[in-house]
Amino acid sequence: MRQPSWFVDRHTSHRETSKEQCCGLIQGLVDLDAAVCVCTAIKAGVLGIIPINIDLAIGILLNACGKDVPSGFHCA
Repeated sequence: MRQPSWFVDRHTSHRETSKEQCCGLIQGLVDLDAAVCVCTAIKAGVLGIIPINIDLAIGILLNACGKDVPSGFHCA
């Protein structure tokens, strides 16, 4: 079933706004500082509530913001 254009536009713009807000928070940080920041935020928000692969989540988020996960980095 095809979604109406207003539905697609609304959800696409929301996704872009969320990405811009999130990436804006780590924009000026070097890769290691950004990874530590995201690691801390993820652990504080979901640790013990939602089972996720934190290292994978950090990689996806940092890559979406144009950052790289430093070699050997593990969120501990």
